[in-house]
Amino acid sequence: MNIINFILSDTFNTISHIFWVIFFLLEAWWLYMINKKLWEKYAWLSWLPIVNMYSTIKASWKDAIWILWVILWFIALIIPWVILWIIVLHWISKRTGRTGWTTLGLVFVPFIMLPVIGHKLKGSSTDNKESEKIEDNIKL
Repeated sequence: MNIINFILSDTFNTISHIFWVIFFLLEAWWLYMINKKLWEKYAWLSWLPIVNMYSTIKASWKDAIWILWVILWFIALIIPWVILWIIVLHWISKRTGRTGWTTLGLVFVPFIMLPVIGHKLKGSSTDNKESEKIEDNIKL
């Protein structure tokens, strides 16, 4: 990876984090203002990430049990995504001729395993002979 790509990726990450913080602060401010105008007792909870779900639900005059429904829907959407992501990481492990242990490494410490796999993988994407050897290792 050359220095320009590194700088651009780092710049993009910084800018995206700044936007995320700005959007969170704007959302928290407006939720706080809505709760204040609705005379909610704990309007300040709007400023706390994740806990602001309680503030949002109280603004809608629903019981706190609705938080459970929100959490259950969140879990129902996240679990299939996590399973599919692990399957994709396992396919990467198999395609590079590695074992299931590499998949576990990719799941829990990808910042270590991705460079290890990338460095130990011989050849480049333009080297057809090496690519054919890698393709022969695929057993899906």
